[in-house]
Amino acid sequence: MKRFFQLGPILAGAILAGIVMLHAAAPDITALLKAELQKRGARFDDLRVDPVTGFIGEGLEVARIQYDPVHSKTYFLIRDSHKRSFEVGVAGSILFPTLIASRELAVGVEVDAGDFTVDYRPLSAMASPSVDDLAGRHAQRKIAAGEVLRPEMFSQAVVSAIALVQPGRPATLKVQGPGFTLERQVIPLDAGGMGQTVRVRAPDTNLIFKAVVVDRDQLKGEQQ
Repeated sequence: MKRFFQLGPILAGAILAGIVMLHAAAPDITALLKAELQKRGARFDDLRVDPVTGFIGEGLEVARIQYDPVHSKTYFLIRDSHKRSFEVGVAGSILFPTLIASRELAVGVEVDAGDFTVDYRPLSAMASPSVDDLAGRHAQRKIAAGEVLRPEMFSQAVVSAIALVQPGRPATLKVQGPGFTLERQVIPLDAGGMGQTVRVRAPDTNLIFKAVVVDRDQLKGEQQ
């Protein structure tokens, strides 16, 4: 019992130190999130960051951003230099640059840079294509003015008959956005040539999604 009372103040001090550490680090978290949003070209206002419920290490970086439309909240997965991670919810207006149709596009029309414009919308699980991705393709359905554009709305780019990716053979997936580039290894589930869309699987999560073939064992993916 005496030993318990001796340990009591030590444990209390450690808990208090942890609480102080979290409160002291809160402004750093907000600054980190703002810097990441600026790097991605986002517009934001009145950010309200949830309290951090965990110990914060050094070398913090944003590993993933997801938007919850039900609760109108954006969630940031943050990792430290030791690969420990925690999630932070943020309320407030956060809008990302998104390619939209600048006018109504009829079925079969060939599109060019003048048919697109950039607007700011909440984050989507689907990456916004670039003007270069779509220019020269043909609309596969009627697209309304102001509609958010996706690659599958348009005909495929010139496709090579040579299969550059093969099912089961590891490939590198690259995701690009305003100010950032991410790469990861994936397992293709389909064979595909240049410009074709194939299904791929993330080996760590078994998540299946689509990516576009850009070279041998090289894919361009969609923003997570």
